[in-house]
Amino acid sequence: MMKDQTLKQIQEDAARQAIIDTARKIIIQQGAGNLSIRTLAKAVGCSPATIYKYFEDKEAILEAIRQEGWRLMGELNEAHDFGGLSPIEALKLSGKIYLDFPRKYPEHYMLMFGSVDAAPMSVEYIFSHPNFRGLIEMVGALMAAGILRNDAYTPEQLAMHIWTTVHAIAMLELTVLRDDPQFPLLADQMLEAFAKSIVHTQG
Repeated sequence: MMKDQTLKQIQEDAARQAIIDTARKIIIQQGAGNLSIRTLAKAVGCSPATIYKYFEDKEAILEAIRQEGWRLMGELNEAHDFGGLSPIEALKLSGKIYLDFPRKYPEHYMLMFGSVDAAPMSVEYIFSHPNFRGLIEMVGALMAAGILRNDAYTPEQLAMHIWTTVHAIAMLELTVLRDDPQFPLLADQMLEAFAKSIVHTQG
C-alpha cells in the first residue's frame, strides 16, 4: 500500500510540474495575459477540470511559478561559499549571484519582478522578506563597521538602493540590451563601480 501511495504522489507531482512547465512556456511565448485555464489545458493535453484539480485558478499557477523562482534563486545562493570572504566581497558576490539568476531563469525573473503580471508588493513586504532581511542585516553590519557609507542612509534605505540598482542592471540585460553580447561584461563592471560608490571614504 505504501508503494502505491508513493507512486500516486510521484504521478501527481509530475502532473503538477508538467502544468507549471507548460504555463511557463506559454508565458514566455505569448505573455501571462494570454495564459488561461482553457489554453493551458489544451497545451497540456488534458481537460480544464484536470488543471483545476491541481490549481484553484490562473493566479495560483502564476504564484507557483514565482515560488519556483524563489526556490531556484535560493539554490543559486546556496551553491556559493561565502566563508572567508570579507564583508564587502560578500556583498559584491551577492550582487553577482543576483544578476546570474535572470541570466539563467529569465522567465521566472520577469514574472517575479519585471512585468505587470508580477504579484503586487509593498515596501513593508519587501523589508520583511527573508531574502531582503538578510541584505539589510549585511548592510547594517557594514555600515556599523564603517565600511559602507553611514552618513546619508539607514540600512533599509541603502539596501533598497542596492537592490534597485542591481535590478535595473538585470532589467536592461533582459530587455533593451538583451541581444548585446557585450552587456554582461559591462553589467559586471557597473556592479563593481556601484560597490565602490557606496564604500565609505575617509577625508
